[in-house]
Amino acid sequence: MSKRVLIVGAGLEGALLAGLLGRRGVEVELFETAEDASAAGAGGSALLTARGVVALREAGLAREALEASAPVYGYRVHAVTGQQRLERFGARAEAVYAVERSGLRAMLLARARALPSVRVHEGQRCVGVGTAVPGVVMEPHDGGERRAWEGSMVVGADGPASVVREAMVEAGMGELEQERRGVGSWRFRIGPGEGGAPRMDDRVVHLWPRADAVMVGLPRTDGGFDVVGWQRGASEALGDETSVRRFLQLRFPDVVPMIADLWAQWEASVSGDGWATGVFWRWGDGKLALLGSAACAPFPWPGVGESVGLEDAMWLDRLLGRHEGDVEAALRAFSARREDYAAAVSLSEAMLASTEPGSAAEARRRMLGRLERWMPRLFATPETLVYLRTTPWSEVVELLRRQDRGVGVAVLVAGVFALISLYLVYAWWIHG
Repeated sequence: MSKRVLIVGAGLEGALLAGLLGRRGVEVELFETAEDASAAGAGGSALLTARGVVALREAGLAREALEASAPVYGYRVHAVTGQQRLERFGARAEAVYAVERSGLRAMLLARARALPSVRVHEGQRCVGVGTAVPGVVMEPHDGGERRAWEGSMVVGADGPASVVREAMVEAGMGELEQERRGVGSWRFRIGPGEGGAPRMDDRVVHLWPRADAVMVGLPRTDGGFDVVGWQRGASEALGDETSVRRFLQLRFPDVVPMIADLWAQWEASVSGDGWATGVFWRWGDGKLALLGSAACAPFPWPGVGESVGLEDAMWLDRLLGRHEGDVEAALRAFSARREDYAAAVSLSEAMLASTEPGSAAEARRRMLGRLERWMPRLFATPETLVYLRTTPWSEVVELLRRQDRGVGVAVLVAGVFALISLYLVYAWWIHG
């Protein structure tokens, strides 16, 4: 590729792609709305799964990122009664890694900025996207003059409200299928306890699944936790401090005492939009491409989104290199490869359902976990496939379907064995 690539959005995937392309000598213009690209995007913790680690390894940053992270070995499910259940990742308690988004973003940007062919433009808002001739129109935040840029291709790494995706939809270059699944979301920061000690187990993800809400807590490297929650239905109006405290206390009684300045944190973070699941069909078309949440907003399962976005950047760079000089062929291959990520949406929802205490899905998940520990070559839990492997999403879903049938057979065999055992005991007791 001899012409420049225009990347809108300097988040994790945009910064990684800029660095990967720049390392091959490709001219890159990386645009970011925020005045400081290193501080752009969502803060807090993220999980690096195997997909994310592989992508960072390709950029030569895996060791540096893991040194600044904390290993996480599973998740702990908190029931409203106070009971807890620990589920480990993999048959041998393998780890994924909790990392600060801001630190990882700064690391990726520093690597990109050090390359002579990469230029980072901060404080620039995208107000127009060319589809017939790839280009963007950027407007500076300080009220300066707009400037039009042209390149060999445009990459949208600008998140769920992607301007690039909107332009592609308007140009008939794809179709967005989106479904809103919640009516509100919020974030809390739980600080470390006395002497800097964590208030909860900092080696696991914490989950509080409820019928009408869910919260997820990710450990921070400073001993604290970043907690994000979603209201899963319009179960209760949350318009004032009293109603918010009542809502949280009834559903998450063990969390509320750990949150300092609860009302202030709620007001600063609450959103009435909830979350949306959706897939943009055709991740790349013509000479425009989308990365990560710009193309697909997943169901909120921790760690999936960030690592898949990094994986996207890695694969787009690989395919552009493989189809040197033919951007359209590279983007067709990229779009075909990433379409299977749609499978992750249904998978994530099923994973969350399997954490609800007392549910049939939870019972099947626990049985699958036992089978994985006994026969790790034949069985794998959804968490193993999502967090610890890089198997394509469509293959993950198909494998889980086959395993689900296998779990049913295992339950049937166990039942028959139990009945035979009872019969033999009864026969021995009767006949001596």
